[in-house]
Amino acid sequence: MLKKLLLLAAIAVLNYSIVSAQTPPLLKDASIALNPSSAQGYFNGIFDIVVNDTLNIEKFEIALGTDADSSDLLNTTIDFDVPSGAPTGFIYMRDGYHISISTSDFAKQNTYFGYVKAKTSSSAFEDPRKFVAN
Repeated sequence: MLKKLLLLAAIAVLNYSIVSAQTPPLLKDASIALNPSSAQGYFNGIFDIVVNDTLNIEKFEIALGTDADSSDLLNTTIDFDVPSGAPTGFIYMRDGYHISISTSDFAKQNTYFGYVKAKTSSSAFEDPRKFVAN
């Protein structure tokens, strides 16, 4: 009887460990630094992205809009660690877990709403890291 109880307790502990071990999200943090453009009335930005993992990321989706959840100013996907594959007007740089993506120009606004999503090769995009900048 005691052996049976110990076996059941060991199985319960093992099951709890398996269930509670979750993979952290790919994105740790995301924001944008805004810079005046040389063209009057326009800005450009540098998306600052920090990741938890550099082995499983396939691509990023970055967006900037004039309202929450919009992407009317810019929206693009960029392959992870393929600087030459960045869309025209964008520059991709990585240093360890820190990724910087410089953007092309967009119209000046009082407030910007942005997000970054990350995707692995075996899954859909994760929930976005959202931010507001002005």
